[in-house]
Amino acid sequence: MKKLFKKSILLLTIFVFLFFSFAVFFAGKSGSSSDLNKTTQQNVAIDSLKRNVEIKDYQRVGILNPAVIRNLAIAGYNFKNVIGVDSFTKDTYFNQKYLDPSNFKNSIFAKYNYKELPLKSVEIIGDFNGPNVEKIVSLKIDLLVIDVSFPQKIKDQLDQLKINYFVFSTYNTYDNLKNDINNLYKLFKIDQKAINDINGSIGKLEKDLIELANKFKNKKVLIIVWYDNGFMCAGKDSFLSSFFEKFGFINVINTNGYPVISDETFINLNPDHILVASSYMNVDVLKKDIYKNINAIKKGSIVTIDAEFENKLLQPSKESWEAYKEIFGKLKD
Repeated sequence: MKKLFKKSILLLTIFVFLFFSFAVFFAGKSGSSSDLNKTTQQNVAIDSLKRNVEIKDYQRVGILNPAVIRNLAIAGYNFKNVIGVDSFTKDTYFNQKYLDPSNFKNSIFAKYNYKELPLKSVEIIGDFNGPNVEKIVSLKIDLLVIDVSFPQKIKDQLDQLKINYFVFSTYNTYDNLKNDINNLYKLFKIDQKAINDINGSIGKLEKDLIELANKFKNKKVLIIVWYDNGFMCAGKDSFLSSFFEKFGFINVINTNGYPVISDETFINLNPDHILVASSYMNVDVLKKDIYKNINAIKKGSIVTIDAEFENKLLQPSKESWEAYKEIFGKLKD
């Protein structure tokens, strides 16, 4: 239970950083390897802060972003040059239990046709939003991949230490996500055929989503991420909301960030559909008698998720389109 609690706290921390990430987005500055006067456009990948990061054969890579591991696994990356990851990634994706073939079959790597765990051992170089800079320096990491939510002071510290870094955002919008995934693949020199296959799969999933969402056009949705004396909900500027709105839904939360709403507000918003975007929230709270006349609750159009689905949903990748296809398929009109 302690491990589950820690994971839940991690996801909540990610949500809290969203508000700050957009300010950082427009204030982002290029790292030491991003001078376009020195590097041609063909030799750079553009990260989520619009920084240009040089494409080369990095030998000592650190990744402090679980979504990056997921995207690279989907593309069949060999991970041989990855020497450090965050603690959540190590526990979730590179757990020693997967060295056992009977357990490996349940890993994301088995899903994407790896024969065994691609890394037998890997160093922990920090947490999702808290890198161990001393460790990173000691390991002589030549490329560090982080999330946009990293505090600006940490990015400044990385710049001062001349640690080359690439930012991949887990707070993306629908329209930017595909570009960011393609730039990530460009940086890691993923085979073009693999990229084309992934983009082709996304294209097919988009068509499926359009068809599934057609009957829900202009229907109201509420995206709940947590409950603690009120529902914490995803605002209009969230990655979660952008998928729904792209396909014609209306997010009943018309403000940015992750506001907490009262029972009265919940009842007045009267959503037609509810997504509970946390596998650890006690959904029994939705059974309160005072909620019984809310449209989504009356018709049972409430989608809940398990821990693995939560990873697919909250770690943006091709699997995000798969996750929303499943969500749309569970909604009731």
